[in-house]
Amino acid sequence: METIKNIVKRVFYIIERIEILFAGIGLLTVTLLIFAQVLNRYWLGLPIMWLENLALHIFVWTIIMTLVITTAREHHAKVELSNEVILKNKPIAQNIHRLIIVIVSIVTICIFLPIARTYMIWGLRYPEYDTLIRWMNLGWARTLHFIAYILIILHLLRIAGREVTLLVKTLQVKSQV
Repeated sequence: METIKNIVKRVFYIIERIEILFAGIGLLTVTLLIFAQVLNRYWLGLPIMWLENLALHIFVWTIIMTLVITTAREHHAKVELSNEVILKNKPIAQNIHRLIIVIVSIVTICIFLPIARTYMIWGLRYPEYDTLIRWMNLGWARTLHFIAYILIILHLLRIAGREVTLLVKTLQVKSQV
């Protein structure tokens, strides 16, 4: 039997791979659309305005996915000076500092989550179509923001769980010494 920890690890691994796949497909699609637009404009002399607009929408989607990926890989901007310099030889303080940063990040996202949910529901209830791409409902962008918040919270909860485990282990080691 697999342990719950291994199942959770595998689920997060699969989620992260899907996020990377979507971001990669988005980046490739944007590159191809811009290349096609440049060819159409300068070689054929037939600019297609909606190609550029579609590339912009996909680019925004790709950027949002990279925010989720950087959170999952813990490459987001955070205060590391205090961990690396001030708390250099204090492992318990370092663990507490990292845990506080993750908790503050979770609270911050949770503050904006209801707003994103309302924004998403409003976008789904009242379709708003793009000016140049008449068939593109912009509600997808609002939905994507909400999904990105959910994914970021999931990744932050996983990181918080790991930090709590590390803190407990550090405290146990410290109490045995």
